[in-house]
Amino acid sequence: MANKIDMLSFYQQNQLDKPSQLFDTLSDCFYFAKNLKGQFVYANQLFLEHFQFNHMTELLGKTDLDILPKSIGEKIQKDDQHIMQTGQAVANIVELIPGNSSKMRWHVTTKSPLINRHGDTVGIEGITRDLSLADKQLEPYSQFKETVGYIQQNFSNNIDIGALAEQLHMSISTFERQFKARFACSPSQFIKKTRIAAACKLLREGQNISKTAIQCGFCDQSYFTKEFKSLMGLTPRQFQKSLEVTGHKIDFIK
Repeated sequence: MANKIDMLSFYQQNQLDKPSQLFDTLSDCFYFAKNLKGQFVYANQLFLEHFQFNHMTELLGKTDLDILPKSIGEKIQKDDQHIMQTGQAVANIVELIPGNSSKMRWHVTTKSPLINRHGDTVGIEGITRDLSLADKQLEPYSQFKETVGYIQQNFSNNIDIGALAEQLHMSISTFERQFKARFACSPSQFIKKTRIAAACKLLREGQNISKTAIQCGFCDQSYFTKEFKSLMGLTPRQFQKSLEVTGHKIDFIK
């Protein structure tokens, strides 16, 4: 029977910050933390739902052997002990884990020692990505995969929004509405951002502004300067000068 563990006490006693609430917003990843005995001291909401726990208190103190088949649980515990003993993180461990319906699902896990403020290992933490959930999250975007690829390959040319819509058998209004719903910008804005991103690269490499404008699909330098400043907050010339002074890469597109 699992020993009862108080999550807050564990983090306080081991001088650890409480896990961020951001972990509970993950929609395709489990986050978990265990103590040196392999007992769970924290898991995010998706983890709890996946293993059918109604509340964190039901999980605390349990080990992988309590929630997984013995062969899988023993392997995970062995891996965890190795990581805690060596202090070395391990990335992209591919595992088959039972889902809610007992169907095996592919997971990719990255784990590292849980280290306190004094540098002592007090447990282990990890992120496990359920690939089936990841595919589900990407599904709404997959319809536009070829469209995005086409824009990224042809941004220097004139791109006809109507032709893009026709490729997906949509009206222009439907195409623009669905594109914006997924990417939070219109197709025209996406094309412009792609061009500006390419221009930043060329300007960092020292290419002159006029040539950059034409190469990135802008009709002239004046229009390029206007659009560049609206997205980057600097003119192309100011952008290049800032690099000369600071050496910093300024890539933030609004």
